[in-house]
Amino acid sequence: MQRPVRLVSAAAIAALLVGCSGGGNATLDPPPSHPISAKIHHVIIIFQENRTPDNLFHVLPGADIASFGINSRGQRVPLVPISLTAPYDTNHNHPTFLLAYRGGRMNGWDLESTTCPTHNCSTVMPFGFVPPSEVKPYFALAKQYTFGDRTFQTNQGPSFPAHQYIIAGTSTDAVGSVLLAAENPQYASNMLNCDGSPLSFVRMIDPLGSEQTQHRPCFDHPTLFDLLDARGVSWRYYDAMTYGGLWSGPDAIQHIRFGSDWSNVTSPGSKILTDISNGQLSGVSWVIPTARSSDHALVTDGSGPDKRGYVSHVQHEFGSIIHFIESTYGLGSLGYTDARADNLADCFDFTQTPGAFTPIAAGPPPLNQPPESAPPDGD
Repeated sequence: MQRPVRLVSAAAIAALLVGCSGGGNATLDPPPSHPISAKIHHVIIIFQENRTPDNLFHVLPGADIASFGINSRGQRVPLVPISLTAPYDTNHNHPTFLLAYRGGRMNGWDLESTTCPTHNCSTVMPFGFVPPSEVKPYFALAKQYTFGDRTFQTNQGPSFPAHQYIIAGTSTDAVGSVLLAAENPQYASNMLNCDGSPLSFVRMIDPLGSEQTQHRPCFDHPTLFDLLDARGVSWRYYDAMTYGGLWSGPDAIQHIRFGSDWSNVTSPGSKILTDISNGQLSGVSWVIPTARSSDHALVTDGSGPDKRGYVSHVQHEFGSIIHFIESTYGLGSLGYTDARADNLADCFDFTQTPGAFTPIAAGPPPLNQPPESAPPDGD
């Protein structure tokens, strides 16, 4: 029996409840005697936006994918095909997450505010899936490598905190703080964080769920960048463009933005292709897409090498990716969500002979693509 649709994510995957930050005690362990890095030499994290497994991988063989959702009246609503380029979107803030979650009933979707220029969008949002014919490269990736159908976004809200979790396992403002960034910043001018206006602010959530506290979108605490530096592992963050803002995680970490590590932040994201061609790929790379290439509604879910056609039903989150990198290079732990999350171990089989690489065609770009821009407001 197919289960009901999962929460729509604000960035990359889906949504998962997370408690207040209690970490920040970064530790550096001795190198493991047989590090995974003996098998894996490069890790590339590609971040996409606002899609779930249920939405993007409908009818993927072997995956636990929903065929219906439940509305606020308790009615079963079959999912319907909606083009990848359909001009609609749902609100991504934390209160809207709570509205959709409804204390675990998962039936507040039809109560959400939406952005849609056509008359019938509100009747199907968010009970829709992208037709498989429009995402053939993603299906090919999932079938050739590993697909995680229970991989969740950690934060309960939009992109700014999500992009903090993918570089640090937290969206807190400082070591020992119980506050977490819950929303996207309100920018006073330009979309900049640490080097932006001092009047810009982001709402922080406390352990009781209150968002009364505001903080400038410029934090300082250990990140995965620091653990990589301490171990001498090269890294590079390929930003979408030079505007900074919601999707630019390092731009909101003070010691990264104003330190020597800022030289590891470059744009656009497509530069990684040049670095690969020139044999200059770093040990760990983050690739942030442009708005047009992000699949944002107008990480893929998780996929990795070595287990062909494998569907992982293990629960993973953003912290799992960080924990995997920590395990690969013997980095120790940041002590945030990486400490509680698994390390994707079920997705790899290091005893088998590596399979031959099979190129996957990206396919033609969808019709009616919007012009390139910064991340959509309210993302």
